[in-house]
Amino acid sequence: MARTSRSGPRVAHTTHPSLGEALSDIAEASQELVVDRLELLKLDVQEQVETAAKKAVRSAAAAALLFVGYLLLTAAAIVGLSFVIERRRCAASWPTTSGP
Repeated sequence: MARTSRSGPRVAHTTHPSLGEALSDIAEASQELVVDRLELLKLDVQEQVETAAKKAVRSAAAAALLFVGYLLLTAAAIVGLSFVIERRRCAASWPTTSGP
């Protein structure tokens, strides 16, 4: 049975391996498993960081748009109220005509 490892293809054992070779194979497979798990963990952390960064950017953009909307509504209210106040001033200062 031929196996491949990180260092390249391994030669198949034609006879049963010795105890030392078997222990060496087990140790090598364990090391490869640990390295593979660490690489997966690294990739998972990178993905989570990227996802969190995207969420933070989207949240900041939404907050900025909300603030701009608030400013626009406030400005519209100020302009509308100033128009109403000015109209009332003009109506109050308009000379009234008295009847004959």
